[in-house]
Amino acid sequence: PFTLGELNAYSNYIGIPIAAALVPYWTLCMEEHFYTVWPFVVKKAKSISALVAILCALEIATIVARCALNFVTQNFLWLDVPFQLYYMNTFCHLDPLVIGGLLAFAYHKHPAAFELSNRFGLALSAVLGVFITYLMTQLYHHFPTSDAMMVADMTINSIAAGLSFYLAMAWRPVRNLFALKTAGVLGRYCFAFYLVHNFVFALVEQQLYRFPLPDIQYSYFTLKCLIGFPVTFAISLLSWKYIESPFHRLKKNFERKAVNPA
Repeated sequence: PFTLGELNAYSNYIGIPIAAALVPYWTLCMEEHFYTVWPFVVKKAKSISALVAILCALEIATIVARCALNFVTQNFLWLDVPFQLYYMNTFCHLDPLVIGGLLAFAYHKHPAAFELSNRFGLALSAVLGVFITYLMTQLYHHFPTSDAMMVADMTINSIAAGLSFYLAMAWRPVRNLFALKTAGVLGRYCFAFYLVHNFVFALVEQQLYRFPLPDIQYSYFTLKCLIGFPVTFAISLLSWKYIESPFHRLKKNFERKAVNPA
């Protein structure tokens, strides 16, 4: 119904970043369906080898989709389709999941090889992050305008992010931290946080650009984060307290009645 160009023009006219408000909903429609079919993919794989073959095929599909969408964006065809499609396409977000599946397969075959990650996972994660950052900097220095570089950048960064996360989670202290009840409570706010964060950050950025700041030590990006995160978390907190929590209690009430009908 609306192209991103039309949405942005209307957003500029009324002073509210409407397109940014719709971003998470596009994502839910285009990416989240993968997480609902993932259990069926695992169920259909009759063996570990079949599952690995599916994972490898998904990774190849990821790179192909990334190449196609990069071609679309580089040739300015994004005026007729949502520009954020490049970042939201299901295939373009599969790398960490694919890496997680392959690591699970490796752990299944060689569990002893993962003892190092249990002891030094966080350190390995940090080293990997520094190495990947250095590698990408060097590649950009030599291939600053390459389309292939864009695809390699997204792929390598996604894989590195997945590896870093899994390595950090393999480290016992980090694992114990996430096992704490207090840390788990933050999960209540994740859904609302996800839905509103893009809109809030875009709104903050829009307001910052309207009021040019003097030459201070904080960049626009830093200020955007300092303002955007607290506002987003506050909205998430209110959403849980007044919207999600009552529905959660209602759901539990109906579950109890279904188990113990009067």
